[in-house]
Amino acid sequence: MAIKFDAARYGKPLLFIVCLLPLVWLTYKALFIGLGANPIEKISRYTGDWTLRLLLVTLAVTPLRILAGVSLVKYRRMLGLFTFFYVCLHFGNWLVIDNFFDVDSMLKDVMKHPYVTVGFAAFVLLVPLAVTSTNAMIKRLGKNWKRLHQAVYAIAILGVLHYLWLVKADNREPLIYIVILVALLAVRVWDQARRKVALRNTRTVTV
Repeated sequence: MAIKFDAARYGKPLLFIVCLLPLVWLTYKALFIGLGANPIEKISRYTGDWTLRLLLVTLAVTPLRILAGVSLVKYRRMLGLFTFFYVCLHFGNWLVIDNFFDVDSMLKDVMKHPYVTVGFAAFVLLVPLAVTSTNAMIKRLGKNWKRLHQAVYAIAILGVLHYLWLVKADNREPLIYIVILVALLAVRVWDQARRKVALRNTRTVTV
């Protein structure tokens, strides 16, 4: 007898577990395997990688619907919140473990290193998106909610720049993220252009 997966019932709980797996693996390594000679850098790089990966997966929801007709919109909010969760871990590592709440040191870091500057800017921009992700805030903001959440594109650009400028030697991985981001944004631009042409043609026929 074939077992049918009930996506409506189990999809979100399964996604929740999957999104937690990177943290579980990091915790396991920290407790039982070790994080190498520079654990602070390891944690920073790991949480930063997963922040960027989840951000790109979140941005892929709309292109996937456009190109393949697959709608995963109901999972987008959870993906976005897990993106914020991992960026908070990334920021917290820098704030607490790396700098131990030394405000002067952090300000110097932000001013001196461009990769820290754009990374900090991306984090600041992500905060209002996470805060306004509830149904109540969506209803309260109305059309302004969508305008506010368009900041995710700027956040993604800042995120890949943060990674690219951080890497000192082998920049192949950040370049892969850049290519993926450009492709995801290109699909959106193409879809918007296609819609405008279709609307213009419809108006011409109507006239």
